[in-house]
Amino acid sequence: MKYYLLFFSLFFLIYCAICEDVPDIIGEESPVSEVAVTTEVAPCTGCETILNSDNIDLEILVKENLDQDYKFLRIIRATKLVEDKVVYKVQLEANSRTCNPATDKCTVECNLEFVKSVPYDTKPALSSQICVNYVREDVNVANTLKERANASDILDFLESLDDQSPPSQQNPVSLESSRKRRTLTETEIQFHLDLEKFKDFVKEHKKIYKTEEEMKKRFRIFKANLMKIKFFQENDQGTAEYGPNEFSDLTATEFKERYLGLKVDLRAKDAKPMKKAEIPKDVQLPVSFDWRDHGAVTPVKNQGSCGSCWAFATTGNIEGVNAIKTGNLVSLSEQELLDCDTIDSACNGGLPSNAYEAIESIGGLESESDYPYDAAHEKCKFNSSEVKVSISGAVNITTNETEMAMWLVKHGPIAIGINANAMQFYRGGVSHPWKFLCNPGSLDHGVLIVGFGVHRTRFTHKEKPYWIIKNSWGKRWGEKGYYRVYRGDGCCGVNQMASSALIN
Repeated sequence: MKYYLLFFSLFFLIYCAICEDVPDIIGEESPVSEVAVTTEVAPCTGCETILNSDNIDLEILVKENLDQDYKFLRIIRATKLVEDKVVYKVQLEANSRTCNPATDKCTVECNLEFVKSVPYDTKPALSSQICVNYVREDVNVANTLKERANASDILDFLESLDDQSPPSQQNPVSLESSRKRRTLTETEIQFHLDLEKFKDFVKEHKKIYKTEEEMKKRFRIFKANLMKIKFFQENDQGTAEYGPNEFSDLTATEFKERYLGLKVDLRAKDAKPMKKAEIPKDVQLPVSFDWRDHGAVTPVKNQGSCGSCWAFATTGNIEGVNAIKTGNLVSLSEQELLDCDTIDSACNGGLPSNAYEAIESIGGLESESDYPYDAAHEKCKFNSSEVKVSISGAVNITTNETEMAMWLVKHGPIAIGINANAMQFYRGGVSHPWKFLCNPGSLDHGVLIVGFGVHRTRFTHKEKPYWIIKNSWGKRWGEKGYYRVYRGDGCCGVNQMASSALIN
């Protein structure tokens, strides 16, 4: 009997070495090997449709882009989404080139996403790639076998498994049928996609979280914001692109507290109403106009985590008006307003209309270099001998957007209030959200209109008139610090609080 058992054990080990079903179950670990697959491969769902409609061979595209750690096996399914760009989602099966079948799960499911932007004749580019292992329940069996010291024990263990198995499972079976697999759910796929985006976000914006709990909290907020981004993208009437940026781990409340600051309720009830602007009638409006091209706009600034947008809108307006009048563009001090304007509330908010009044009372504005920005309320250090610009008053400009454009061409950039709801995740294009997403009556951010233009869509040739807005969140935000918003229907309240300083 002893010799019989040894002979049978030796036969079993040779059989396993040939078939590779249970690799190297005793001794040293086996070298890396690729798992054999069944020759009966189900056809890809959706691939032929995409090939016929778009002339794209997804198998070639996947093989060109799949990570080198994986060997392509087959495409399971593919889908195509068309919005302002074309998105191809490809689910496929691959083998890991770096796994040990005795201890690892070698067959993986990969989900690749390719994007083809306008013009649509460009080649799709890989935007994300997630590979997740199938569930392999035979791995624990292999590990148990490796722990046994001799062939006799191994044989006993295998016999005990056979005794517990149904008759149909006692005969040798193929590797494919010996593994229990399941397809990843949509929720699991989305979780891994979101996690990869979060990793990229943390790396790109150099985010540092003090505790694991904080990191998990920010990931939850990030995932929720991805849903908001999707909703904004699907409901934009313009050409805007929304996506993750430096603000994507903040709730709406946190974002508003740190980066907005237009406080309409700070206007005193007994304050003198601003004089109404006289709209120039001799202006022939061009199709487009941009004061950046005429030396009246300073480089984009960054207010930091301080609700001082109102101060940046005010100084931006005065910088432009002064440059047009004197031919000298000077960057003016927002910090002076934070420290010396007693009408407004520094980092807790303010209004351009209050700021104009404060500047007249203070005696003018110093330059940015003489009174640099610190993003905090400090003791007023105003020096009248360093004043670079003084103003003689301010005017309230019309809500008619055609007349606003006429004023801008004649007199310079305009300080405005706007609803910033669509700005938190803005990346570029002409933003045109529906009113229910961007209430024109709820202004919460101060910015500067520096020009206007018209965008014509590539294929339908529809015209999208827009305002060019200078923001104060740095050059990495939006279109190098700028925001384009639809012009002509009061989008996001862009026409509700337009004003300008006057310089004699």
